[in-house]
Amino acid sequence: MKILFLILLSLSLLGCGATEQEQKQGYTVKIDPYQNFERYSALNAGYLDGQQFLSLQFLTLDMFTDVVEDKHTLWIAAILEGDRWQFISPGKSLVLLVDGKAIELQTINGSLHSRIVLGPRSIREEALYQITPEVLRKMASAKTVTLRLYGSEGYIERGLSNTHLMNYRAYFERFVFPRLDKFAA
Repeated sequence: MKILFLILLSLSLLGCGATEQEQKQGYTVKIDPYQNFERYSALNAGYLDGQQFLSLQFLTLDMFTDVVEDKHTLWIAAILEGDRWQFISPGKSLVLLVDGKAIELQTINGSLHSRIVLGPRSIREEALYQITPEVLRKMASAKTVTLRLYGSEGYIERGLSNTHLMNYRAYFERFVFPRLDKFAA
């Protein structure tokens, strides 16, 4: 029953893809004029590679830039959905291996304030990591990127597919690079 549910969920998410215009520009845009807030997101390529067969632990990385009063802040959200908690740790809990070189990313609270129960034996937790445009540039120009996400239950290891890397490259080239002067140092 779980597998059928996951297949149906995956098929429904495929229909939520980016529009042709968003694919051309390499990112999506959400604007809230009431709060003077804008969010520019890299196109999402879905779950990361490397999940064990029959595992119900799905990991995605969402990359986005928040713009408030012309100040740009670049973020990665590690989002874990599955049948058991990871309890993502605060501190250096996301380590990227970019073409064999480690980049440690730090979160303030881990997933402490972003844990929800979706249903029986189905949870979701998320941790936010602020990154620099230079980290994104390294990821976008890499041949391989793997990662480990640490929590109190150990770690989860995954890899970014060619589609993930292509989307990050487009996001860097079409949105971040032209605005490098807008990101806080």
